[in-house]
Amino acid sequence: KEILSKNKNKLVFLLILAAIAFAVFANTLSGDFVYDDKRQIVQNPLIQNSALYGKALTSDVWAFKGDGTMAGSNYYRPTFTAWLILNFQMFGLNVFGWHFTSNLLHVAVCLLGFLLLRRWNLDEKLAFAICLIFAVHPVHSESIAWISGSPDLLFGLFLLGSFWFAENISRANSVQITEKKADSKDYKNLIFALIFYAFALGSKEVAILCFPLFYLIFARLADKKTAVKLTIPFLSIAFLYFLLRRFTLGAFSLPVEDSPNFFQTVLTIPAMFVFYLKQLFFPLWLGVNHPLRPVSEITLLEFVLPLIISTAALILFWLLAKKSFIQKFGLALF
Repeated sequence: KEILSKNKNKLVFLLILAAIAFAVFANTLSGDFVYDDKRQIVQNPLIQNSALYGKALTSDVWAFKGDGTMAGSNYYRPTFTAWLILNFQMFGLNVFGWHFTSNLLHVAVCLLGFLLLRRWNLDEKLAFAICLIFAVHPVHSESIAWISGSPDLLFGLFLLGSFWFAENISRANSVQITEKKADSKDYKNLIFALIFYAFALGSKEVAILCFPLFYLIFARLADKKTAVKLTIPFLSIAFLYFLLRRFTLGAFSLPVEDSPNFFQTVLTIPAMFVFYLKQLFFPLWLGVNHPLRPVSEITLLEFVLPLIISTAALILFWLLAKKSFIQKFGLALF
């Protein structure tokens, strides 16, 4: 009876979370193709012509702008391209369907987040509260309302999915150590974890930096040496994607018009950190473009003050992260 009651409570939380996550962005269903959508979807022959699918999946996302022989951007995202192809096959240019699947992706990320927090023994109500805030947070508006913003949704879904299977590996390894069994690889969960991580890499390039998160998952129930050994396959997948991206683009990074130089980039880091910190806790300003601009010189308002705020925030977060695995993991994600 106790198990049934717990499962019933979990199901209720999941249903409420799904309903709210979908409802809060339901007004996007009446939206249109906007901005990059009109070129990446409406005017993109690579996702519309089945004979060009192979080219689409082995090119950067803006390759269609030219004759397809040269990279048009720094974005090699085959998972995102495959998502565009799948949606076009299902809906054509019926924009309602595209918005509907974007909303479903958002719901799936919220539910998977809740299930992961529960697996990591976080209190049910607290896990629900965290995922509810995540579900309704206006910072997701661009990713959900703008169809070309779906790489964020795909990245979130596949990364969390990879964490789920990594947790399975961690638990299986912990049982083997506790029961002093022979060392046996959990190949099934490892394969699924690596596939999902590969899909996350193909969704958004920032996934390259996420392999240390797997170390945190493995180190929770195992010694450091074992955790490092289990993390190596994920590092290898990230490195392979990096090489594949280099081969596809023809360069590690293509020059961007009017991009800030190295000195400006370094000076802008504190201001950028403070800006996103504000968006996280006080998301009161939304617009077509972010107001942040490169910092060119050291001034009190543009560099010194943001540096002080950034340093203080990181110290506070670091002190809080020491309290539990979930807080350490949260800081690493942040």
